[in-house]
Amino acid sequence: MSTFFRLLTRDLVKQCQTLPRTLQFDRNFSTSTMSGDKFDFPKRYRGSTESVWVQYIQLALQYKPLNLGQGFPDYPPPSYVTEALQTASSTNPLLMQYTRGFGHPRLVTQLKKLYSGLVGKDLNEQTEILVTVGAYEALFCIMQGHVDDGDEVIIIEPFFDCYEPMVKAAGGIPRFIPLKP
Repeated sequence: MSTFFRLLTRDLVKQCQTLPRTLQFDRNFSTSTMSGDKFDFPKRYRGSTESVWVQYIQLALQYKPLNLGQGFPDYPPPSYVTEALQTASSTNPLLMQYTRGFGHPRLVTQLKKLYSGLVGKDLNEQTEILVTVGAYEALFCIMQGHVDDGDEVIIIEPFFDCYEPMVKAAGGIPRFIPLKP
């Protein structure tokens, strides 16, 4: 971990500690405190903790640090991108329809060409390529597609905060293994 990131994280932790208790990250957050409420979370999420990123985002809004963790661009896209989008969306009304759920055929064909060469295998774009809207959706699809009730899933610590609830939502049992040198 870089010195800059360590200092940034240390400063954010200090700032969290000075916030009123109601705004601090509460590791004991649990949906079980709302038991009996008809809008309670499903049982599979009980015992989950609030994401630390909720606090980081609140602090970032307040202190305006350089955000190296989320990749939000702070500049407009190039004009040729917005012009191409405008042209594509105004010329063919059929492009406004739902596409294949696993990715548009032209896109997956191009991905097949790119990745077949990289992995040294002729990939099938219809069965071996999945296009998602981001890493969260990809991880969710993996967990739902491969984890069954009672399956034990190894999660290497430190880990991103979405792994545990995704494993639990799929019916799996998370098993935590610390990464040690």
